[in-house]
Amino acid sequence: MSENSFDKFKYVLKEDLKSYLNGLNDLDFGFCNILSNRIMTNSLILNSKINALLGAVLKEITYEFRFYKEDVNLKRGLRKLKKILNNYISDKYDLDAKMIMEDYQDYYNEFRDLIKVEREIYKDNPEFSQFSINFCLEFYIKELNFNDTPVNLDVLVFGVLNELNRVIKSHGSTSKQLMLKIILNSFGRMHEYFRIYLQYEEEKIKRWKESYDKFKKNLLDNLERFNDDKDYIENSIDFLFEICKEWRYMFIRMLEIPKISTSVVEKQTTVPKKVKEDLDEIVSELIDSKLEDKKE
Repeated sequence: MSENSFDKFKYVLKEDLKSYLNGLNDLDFGFCNILSNRIMTNSLILNSKINALLGAVLKEITYEFRFYKEDVNLKRGLRKLKKILNNYISDKYDLDAKMIMEDYQDYYNEFRDLIKVEREIYKDNPEFSQFSINFCLEFYIKELNFNDTPVNLDVLVFGVLNELNRVIKSHGSTSKQLMLKIILNSFGRMHEYFRIYLQYEEEKIKRWKESYDKFKKNLLDNLERFNDDKDYIENSIDFLFEICKEWRYMFIRMLEIPKISTSVVEKQTTVPKKVKEDLDEIVSELIDSKLEDKKE
């Protein structure tokens, strides 16, 4: 694919964003989620790292609409988001990673204020957020280096994300920390597909294991330089792009990951013929006995 593909079809991103805005206007967040996925798939087709980042950010935001408890707060949050996206649709700006993440941070600050629970009295505390994130990263890096969790049980990235999300919702975040959140969430979505492939026999999964091991190595590199890299956002774009590409390729290969049913299936029991005949005879005798009692 030629390098100028994105410039040639730049208008497609605007169409995607306009469609996303239509979904916001109709409060159809499922449709908005589909549009964020389309933007990321188009990043693969057009070889556009900016598309990948923007799609990943919108997917994060769309998922978090569920935290709005009051309609009035939801409307305020959507108003903020619409303003940002309308700026992107206009030709006022050339999108870059730093701008997108700063806009996400600006939106996220308002989002946090709007979803606050009255009983929680946390103040902005960026120092504690960073301290907690460092704790999570230290634990995660150590576990990744152990590399001994059975693949079918490996949900570690989601456990780390659970803590990270809790901390930044309560105590605040930076755009750099939000980029880390996007990297981990994107890796997690891709990881779920690899979990399926890597459960098969060793000789059949060589290709997938080599690919996944490479992603894990790059993830470790990304996490280990999180604190010291002043340009972490810009320097993470390539890795995010590779994750998003593989995730969308996985979707093309497998579509949605099949859900494992947790419902109880009744097992049908077959009664042997002789036992059935004996039971029928017993029931008949009981009925006859009752009828005789009534006659008396």
